[in-house]
Amino acid sequence: IDEIIDSFKQSESTIVVICSTDDQYSEVVPSITNQIKTISPNAKVLLAGKPTIDDMNLYKEVGIDDFIHINVNNFEKLQNLQKDGGITV
Repeated sequence: IDEIIDSFKQSESTIVVICSTDDQYSEVVPSITNQIKTISPNAKVLLAGKPTIDDMNLYKEVGIDDFIHINVNNFEKLQNLQKDGGITV
């Protein structure tokens, strides 16, 4: 987790996508999200995957802003992220 946070600090990114296996998310998401939001409260943190409704609510409570998975209109999501990040097309 320290390496992830160090990379985030160096990147100056405003968008983070957490990608892992479903069984690891409950262990790492709260810590990663908390640290990212502490460093950059306006950062958008997305989780790759489609968790259960209960897990989705839990992840939102710890700061996950959105989810990206096969059932999402990813083109629209990327457009919105670019817009939020100040990128105009």
